[in-house]
Amino acid sequence: NHPIYLSTGEFGARKSSMPYGQVPLLEYDGVTICQSITITRFLANECGLAGKDHLENAKIDEVVDAVSDLLTARVIFPIYRMNLEIAFF
Repeated sequence: NHPIYLSTGEFGARKSSMPYGQVPLLEYDGVTICQSITITRFLANECGLAGKDHLENAKIDEVVDAVSDLLTARVIFPIYRMNLEIAFF
């Protein structure tokens, strides 16, 4: 059980067999788990790093989701800004 690193060619060859056609994915006890935040939450639970109750887990999820929103906005804003600049030329 170790990470598998794929070259671009290897990824292209395996892409159609991957759920959602993307990585990351985790294979655990014969089950494939996809999506980075889902994998992170699963591993936190498996390793005893999750919250002590549902309320603490909700607060952890709140921070994770806020960071995800910030990262998404960071990617979208320059694209939106670029489109505005093009629109005004």
